[in-house]
Amino acid sequence: MPLLRRWAAEDAALGCPWVIHWQGKPVRCIGHAWHTARRAAGITRRITPYSLRHAMPTEALEHGADVKAVAEVMGHADPTMLLRVYQHTRFRLRKKAVNAAPGLGIKPDA
Repeated sequence: MPLLRRWAAEDAALGCPWVIHWQGKPVRCIGHAWHTARRAAGITRRITPYSLRHAMPTEALEHGADVKAVAEVMGHADPTMLLRVYQHTRFRLRKKAVNAAPGLGIKPDA
């Protein structure tokens, strides 16, 4: 609570009394803002904000980020939590893993 109070005071000093604001306007309903952003981006499938929490480590690790650094950015003290719960694998990476074993290759068009 002390940290939240400090942030609220900092925001109030800047003239923004709302906890969440975007381009100087308050975001009063996260759900409405999320749906509006999805529509504006042309996303029609169901996707939750929490899905982004899973997408970030998947993308970061696939592009060579350090596991411990990603875990710290996400607020995890234990990097294994990241690997057990948050990282998704892609078909391309699973195919690469199978193809790494001699004689188990997946055809290129699969």
